[in-house]
Amino acid sequence: MSWTLDLLRKEGRARLATVAVLTTLVLLGGCTYRPASFDLAAARRTDDLAATERPLAREGSVVPPAEVALHEVRYTSLTWDAGGAHPIRIRAVVAVPLRPAPPHSRPAIVFAHGLGGQADAQTAIEMARNLDAVALSLSAPGLGGSEGPAVRPEDARLLFAGAQDIRHSWLYGYVYAVLRSITYLQTRPEVDPQAIALTGFSLGGLVTFIANGVDSRIRGALPVAAAGGLREAAAADTWLRRLVQSSGGLRPEDPGPQALFRGLDPLAFARRQKGAVYMLIGAQDEYFPLPQAVRTFEALRAPDKVLTVMPDYDHGWYFGDGCPARCMPGGARDGECPAPPLCPTECPGGARWPYCGPEQSYNRQAAFGARWSALLHTLVARHVVRPPRPLPPPPELPDVRRRGDEVVVRPESPVRAVRLAVSDNCGFTFSQHELVRAADGAYRQVVHGADLVFFAEVESAAGAVTTSVPEWPERCALRVRPFGPRPGSGS
Repeated sequence: MSWTLDLLRKEGRARLATVAVLTTLVLLGGCTYRPASFDLAAARRTDDLAATERPLAREGSVVPPAEVALHEVRYTSLTWDAGGAHPIRIRAVVAVPLRPAPPHSRPAIVFAHGLGGQADAQTAIEMARNLDAVALSLSAPGLGGSEGPAVRPEDARLLFAGAQDIRHSWLYGYVYAVLRSITYLQTRPEVDPQAIALTGFSLGGLVTFIANGVDSRIRGALPVAAAGGLREAAAADTWLRRLVQSSGGLRPEDPGPQALFRGLDPLAFARRQKGAVYMLIGAQDEYFPLPQAVRTFEALRAPDKVLTVMPDYDHGWYFGDGCPARCMPGGARDGECPAPPLCPTECPGGARWPYCGPEQSYNRQAAFGARWSALLHTLVARHVVRPPRPLPPPPELPDVRRRGDEVVVRPESPVRAVRLAVSDNCGFTFSQHELVRAADGAYRQVVHGADLVFFAEVESAAGAVTTSVPEWPERCALRVRPFGPRPGSGS
């Protein structure tokens, strides 16, 4: 789990960079999807890859452990502009387990970072060590030592350069670089070329959806904190809607953003997913709201698919110091609690536990990281490595029904735990209930009120969590917490 927690912290520090891009990933008008096409024959060529490697004794402050070898890799990809295609060199770090294994037997995993990130050696090392896989973490074009034009927080115009040709969009080039990273991995002697997985966070999650929609070499995809349907998300009072107005003069209805949404929205690729899809997202994600996450999951057509929604988790923005949840108004208040103003005596108007005070009261970073780790472990074991490793699959989506004032959950397979998340304020906050199995095998919870948003979590013996598909009442209006981190937090 440690790699996921470290990664979430890094992604949190890069959130301002993500804001700049996601600000513009909206379209308030109509949208007809026309999925961008990729030249897979070119992406899979090895004669122009020109890959170079060198061992790394350390990467910044990261020193690889004795059981993992770390390498810097550079390979050739492409970027496009009005002058045509241009070769660029992409930088990545690759971690390889040193434990002996037969040639071409190990799975390979590609990690795609969010905007503002770069190749992450610690993430690659932990994936390699914990999953016995060859793990590659690349830097997107123009970032972290990779060549090419970059999209940065202060200048995201190249993301929307695809009005005349969608290949001119920076996001297209990022996806292409991921496809080329798969080509590189298939040349490694340790890698089973038919055992490739892909995971990514935020903007990297969008890349994960798109790449898995075009390349049949991918056997498993785990997009994290990402979903399609951004046009609809921006029509509500989300951070996307607020941020689009500060995009340096770019309007959502301009030709560049419109082209991006027609060609590179994950929903454009939802019905053509090649590998199994395990989708992980927070129930209160400010950029990819719950209704759009549900819409994306339901639209997916894949060999297998799993949905995991994390109640009381957002886009990873809020984390750090603050008042513990137990000390907030409505909490148990057991033990010593900091005095006001750190821990208020009552919630401000419109707020409630645990979203009532600064950061730590709703800090679920560790729990979210644990779910990411367990899902990736299960995805690789069940769908990627050949033959499959002896690990149980995640639980099937449970049957969840409301009957009057009672919610009844019936798991489809044996589970270790069943929980119910319930919101009576249209997904702004959730109460969470640990359920007890009744004699008939069902789990029940009494609930009150109309227009409830609820879903069940079922956890396997191996720790993988699957949730039911939440239903969004028609009369619910999306509520999003105020923009930005707590003043003075440094986030």
